[in-house]
Amino acid sequence: MRPYRSIAENFALRGGALNFRNKTWHVLLLLSRARRDAAIDSSGFVISQPRQGTHVSATEIRNKDRLSERTSAVLSSWRLYESLTLGASLLHIQYSHKFRPVDGERQHFNFAGNAKQFLSFNATCQLPGGNLRFVAEYARTRSNQHAEIIGLKQNRAGHNFSLLIWNATTGFFADYGMLPGKQIGTTSNVSGYYLGACFSGKAGKYDISIRREKTPWRSYNIPQPIEKQIVTFNFKKHFLKKYDFVAQSKLTIIPKKEEILPNVTRINGIIIENATTGRYFIKTSCRISKSIVYLFRFDFSQYRQRKKRDSYGWVQTHQVRLRLLRKNRIQLRFSLFTIDDYSSRIYHIDYRFPDLLQPVPLSGRGRRVCISYVLKRKYFDLAGYLIQESKSERKTTMRWGIHLYLKNQFVH
Repeated sequence: MRPYRSIAENFALRGGALNFRNKTWHVLLLLSRARRDAAIDSSGFVISQPRQGTHVSATEIRNKDRLSERTSAVLSSWRLYESLTLGASLLHIQYSHKFRPVDGERQHFNFAGNAKQFLSFNATCQLPGGNLRFVAEYARTRSNQHAEIIGLKQNRAGHNFSLLIWNATTGFFADYGMLPGKQIGTTSNVSGYYLGACFSGKAGKYDISIRREKTPWRSYNIPQPIEKQIVTFNFKKHFLKKYDFVAQSKLTIIPKKEEILPNVTRINGIIIENATTGRYFIKTSCRISKSIVYLFRFDFSQYRQRKKRDSYGWVQTHQVRLRLLRKNRIQLRFSLFTIDDYSSRIYHIDYRFPDLLQPVPLSGRGRRVCISYVLKRKYFDLAGYLIQESKSERKTTMRWGIHLYLKNQFVH
């Protein structure tokens, strides 16, 4: 057990737990009752669960804490040998409203009902020397949907190697699961593999990975079952004591022709053939002094499809971080962007409040200014942000927010 510090407040548990442990076994019992954000239709069915945890817009405020969730679980593990540990868990979740996806094709989960029950078994084996570790887990729901995952990881001085294979049936959905490159709560009806390697040395740190997956749920650009492959390369280097350089390329490939049939959201069918999305960026930062850091970043994106016009996008960002009187911080960021189409969109991360990062998709042509600050005093902390965005042929928009934290109290 440990305190919950994530900004994803819709995954926090509230209740009590009992922890029993000795040298060879460990048992954890927990009970929780918490409120979750949910969109509920006029018939009283849950049609979606927002995960971001922000309550700014009218829709976000309306959906706040509308769903009650009761959770009970038993988690156990047994250390049979020095290198082998076995575990088992039983989880039951009860909701105050029934789930009914408004569109079975569009929703990434096919769960329907007001209760979930999971039984899972796992094993961890670490070979002598500690350089090679093997993990496996099998989970099954009360409705006989199941998921399996097998992983292998090798660590050596300066480099490591990872292999992960997973599969989940159509109706499987785990509220608290997470896979490589995914967010928590999106472990659902997918299958695929992940292969990654990391190397470190005087020249820098290199991280290379390949992820291939097949999913029966709809994505934004391709609203039907697809197979795709994602190749990622990262490079990091620290030099001259005050400079950091980071480069990343991410290529998403759909290797075959996909025919999108007419459906509830699209009157006419379309054909997507060998679509490829590439996103690349370079980032460098310089510590000018103990209290001033300058950062420059350049993003480039490209969306290609056979027999179609390519769409491109780029963003250049200049950012200054100031630290005043040790505890006070001010951050200023200015961005220029030109993006042909939403398919080639580039995401920016807004630092709005302490520990609250908000991804924002950029498209069109314009500029964006973001100012955020944190002021710390003896009896309170004050944080806030101001965001101004201007696009060609559109009215300038402005957003702002203030967050006040009183010692032993929270005020928004």
